[in-house]
Amino acid sequence: MATISPLVICYHSVSSVWPNPTAVSPDVVAKQLSLLRARGYVGFTLRDMIANLDAGTLPGRAFAITFDDGYASTMRAKLILDAFNYPATVFVVTGFVDSGRLLRWPGIEQWHGGEYADELQSLRWEDLEALTASGWEIGSHTRTHAFLPRLARDDLENEIGGSREDLIRRLGRCDSFAYPYGAMTSEAAQLVSASGYSAACVVTPASGATGIYSITRVGLYGRDTGLRLRAKLSSRLYALALRRRPARHGEPAELSASIEPMAVDPDRLT
Repeated sequence: MATISPLVICYHSVSSVWPNPTAVSPDVVAKQLSLLRARGYVGFTLRDMIANLDAGTLPGRAFAITFDDGYASTMRAKLILDAFNYPATVFVVTGFVDSGRLLRWPGIEQWHGGEYADELQSLRWEDLEALTASGWEIGSHTRTHAFLPRLARDDLENEIGGSREDLIRRLGRCDSFAYPYGAMTSEAAQLVSASGYSAACVVTPASGATGIYSITRVGLYGRDTGLRLRAKLSSRLYALALRRRPARHGEPAELSASIEPMAVDPDRLT
């Protein structure tokens, strides 16, 4: 299995009105992708990127777009990606896809009951079927978006293996996984492998990294435009920022996770 080094970027929700730090407006997404296109980047799903990398057929400027959490706004994002002929991989929380309940876990639960509650709508199975039919990849983000380092073995198996079973049962396959909060442990990575996944993603480099099961991604957010975006897309400058840039006072922890070499404990989000 080849070592992953091509660019993998990470989005969450796409909204022009939601003041969640991880939400990116459609206009900004389009500007970010325009820069990638201008630089000659060719887009892949994560699964296809790995397959081409292993086969030695991956272009020099290849990248994969990923979306975490499975917000319904991913369908809005698809319209933007289609204009660039870019596919993506979406990591969904299968318990919410099944139930249709609003997404809810530490870090976003404060948006329940307010004017932005509709932003917490989850993708449903019919959405995932449509995305799959259009060439997108659907991966797992567990069943409940649990913080994996705190779970007992049986619960880990349910979240990691059970969510893959959910997706295979409804969509036919599931090859990729993303750790909620970017929180990878060696035990979780071992279970990801044992459950049959081909790859798994963190955001920033994780301690105890295990190669194909801890693929680093670059988180893109609303302020990532201009020179800041160019710096984040430079592997050398981004690595330097990960080593030297401390979190700013009062900065949301999940946003800090895109530039700090650490996972996010949900207790920091409440």
